Amino acid sequence: MNSTSILLADDHHLFRLSLKLLLKKNQAFNVVGEASNGIEVLDWIKQNYCPDIIIMDVNMPEKNGIDTTYELKQSSDINVKVLALSMNSEYHYIDSMLKVGADGYITKSSSEDELNEAINNLIISNKKYFSQSVKEVMVNSFIDHDQVKFIDQNFSERELEVLKLVSAGLTNEEIAEQLFLSKRTIESHRRNMLNKTGLNNTAALIKYACDQKLI
Repeated sequence: MNSTSILLADDHHLFRLSLKLLLKKNQAFNVVGEASNGIEVLDWIKQNYCPDIIIMDVNMPEKNGIDTTYELKQSSDINVKVLALSMNSEYHYIDSMLKVGADGYITKSSSEDELNEAINNLIISNKKYFSQSVKEVMVNSFIDHDQVKFIDQNFSERELEVLKLVSAGLTNEEIAEQLFLSKRTIESHRRNMLNKTGLNNTAALIKYACDQKLI
């Protein structure tokens, strides 16, 4: 099995060094390069190749992680997973990274196991990943009723809450736990939303919600 190639992007040298040593403990990971800002990230890829994953700090000088992720995800020539790794767990930063296409978000207080799990989810399982603390921030924001929007009263308030959590990558079980509902109820809400829109799958439903600015 080929190792996962990783590019580290963080403006603190000592943190990059520590992270590199941590990742080297896992033989499945291969840190192939480092960058201290987004400009260096783009230059590294241009001069070398596209790694499997970039562990991206959000706040960096010259070109931050948000702008860099946006540029990477807009390029048809680049196919890379972006895992945001930041000290900031405020909703503003999380939401900004997700909107530009980040595949996951964990904080610098995350454990070694959580970091490994995040990389494996993105690369092996091809699933988005959010650390527990990030999920809590997202959930608290999503269930803030002042932020709930409606479109022709098509979706109920609860359905919109479920939809936003689905778009954040949470499973039915996780959503049920966060909203204190049963898994069957969550499945029912998802099915109802598909019926209301005439769509066939969750991916199409999320795209619809994004187009309608529901999430």
